[in-house]
Amino acid sequence: MPEPQSLSHLEWATGQETFHVPAVRSAEQFGRWQAQKRREFVRRFVFRYSGRVSVETGERRQRDGFTQRELWFLTDGQRLFRAFRLEPEKAVPSRPTIVAFMGHGKVAQLLDEPGSYQKALAAAFARDGYLVYAMENVGMGPEGDIHLDLDQAMRLYGWSWYSLLFAHLRMLLDAVFRDAGAQAERVGVTGGSTGGFLALAAAIEPRVAAASVHGFWGTMRELFIEDRARHCRCGAVTGLLPDFDLPTLAALIAPRPLHFCTAQGDRFRPKEAAQWTERLRPIWRALAPNSPHPAFTSPEGGHTYGLSDAQAFFAAALNHVAPSATDAKRACTGGPNLFGASPSADMACERGIPQQVGASGGHGTGGIANGSSGRKDAKTLGEPELIPHRGLAKLFPENTLPAFAAAAAAGMGAELDVYETSDGQVVVLHDPKVDRTTDGTGHVTKMSFAEVRALDAGRRFHPAFTAVQIPTLREALQTLRERSVRPTPIAIQMKQQHDSFVAKVAAIVREEGVADRAFLFAFESRDAKRVKDIVGDVLVVVAARKPEELASIALNPSADGAWLYFVPTAEQAGILHQAGKRIYISPLVPQNDQTYRCLFAANVTGVCTDHPFECRRVWAVELATRRTTNG
Repeated sequence: MPEPQSLSHLEWATGQETFHVPAVRSAEQFGRWQAQKRREFVRRFVFRYSGRVSVETGERRQRDGFTQRELWFLTDGQRLFRAFRLEPEKAVPSRPTIVAFMGHGKVAQLLDEPGSYQKALAAAFARDGYLVYAMENVGMGPEGDIHLDLDQAMRLYGWSWYSLLFAHLRMLLDAVFRDAGAQAERVGVTGGSTGGFLALAAAIEPRVAAASVHGFWGTMRELFIEDRARHCRCGAVTGLLPDFDLPTLAALIAPRPLHFCTAQGDRFRPKEAAQWTERLRPIWRALAPNSPHPAFTSPEGGHTYGLSDAQAFFAAALNHVAPSATDAKRACTGGPNLFGASPSADMACERGIPQQVGASGGHGTGGIANGSSGRKDAKTLGEPELIPHRGLAKLFPENTLPAFAAAAAAGMGAELDVYETSDGQVVVLHDPKVDRTTDGTGHVTKMSFAEVRALDAGRRFHPAFTAVQIPTLREALQTLRERSVRPTPIAIQMKQQHDSFVAKVAAIVREEGVADRAFLFAFESRDAKRVKDIVGDVLVVVAARKPEELASIALNPSADGAWLYFVPTAEQAGILHQAGKRIYISPLVPQNDQTYRCLFAANVTGVCTDHPFECRRVWAVELATRRTTNG
């Protein structure tokens, strides 16, 4: 087939879409194309964790009609995400299994809230006699919603929040197919909104027998690029368009049973959803002439899960008579049946399974997960702290609240720079002039706070960040404190160092409750006593540009640590360790794998870097090696 046309997002939004699916000449030819596209999808969009995947069981809860068990999925002992297993009270011979995926919100909407837009669908299917697994989306756990911050953090190296979810759903499917209580040939997947997207992605796995996708069907152009409220901006998976738009993903499922449901009042265009369903049907007819799939229903309502339609679909597709669902019974027993009979086993696509998530190699996060993952303090693990330079400035406008929020959500600290405006406000900015990063001009110290606040500090980075403002120090500290999944260091460089400004910055640090994790850095050694006398309990870190300066810092009682502009050897670092001093590394040192290994070996306290995820990847390997060596 010809190479797909490469389109920009703007061209995709305004031009004619291209459907990247070949004509069906034979089942073998189309099957080869499907297998190749599945492998490509996994390679490009599924995040690759390093380490061995394991599952630990948690709380067991007796519910009305079923038992609910909490599950945690881990790699090398670190929690990644949570799922739930719902087992019906009444044993049903050869019962089918439903894997339910959640949309934006909370997993309780799958389990406990029938009035929510997700209709407590997991509980409903469990009461209908299905064995049910429900996955909680990372970043939407009990600690609160941090998925957008997590998404932006993952984009630093070409991944996205969905890349994590794709990896997690594959781990969950592997667990389902290993479950002795599940019948492997009768596993269906479903979800609404974001959960619908996940169900579609899960169904490209050939072992899945059927899929029901709700409130998420059409093209990515309509669902995301024209989503003016940007509710689903986290779904714009890096690189997905144009090669893997939703219709292309759906074609990878053919000829297995597939159901789309978009309610009449759904803002995600039910008319377009119906049209795309019709465009796909020739593929199913070519592969399975009597198949009624893909099916499309459009009940009344808005952006919500169509529970009764899904029950009827799975009753037919998985050949199940639900004990409490009249509509589902009718679908199996000769009544009006939109969805047709259960497929025969030989309709399944080839059983080639892509390599298992969790194999060694590839990228590793070093632990991006829910805030409740139980991640230990980095120094306890023998791993330095990561301090992204000016926040996650490769991804966000530097020294802005979005850059700090994303760093905090990723379990990292942040480095920032502060100036005082002409009317005494402490603001976060690196340069003495506003010209480079904003739409204004002039020296920040000669501008009033109102003038600084009126500037756009985001648009020059990218139009998506239009109207992002220069933050105050107080706002930055509040964001870092509130968004952090654990206490992480905050490095504050004062671009002005007169006594009143030093005192003002220290007061803000104390008032915002971060004196235990923030430090003021880059002072000359001769200024340490003056500054320490002013700031008291706030940490003061002194600059060192060459190894010869380390001994004097070690002996300086006013210096809590050193900010090194060179890569120390383990012996040089030992001079400061023996004196009880902290060791932080400037981003001006070479930033490469060899540097990161040396800093790990020197057991420095923290590293300020423009490439925190690369650094974390190297350290994860070093830490695993150290643990293995130490037994």
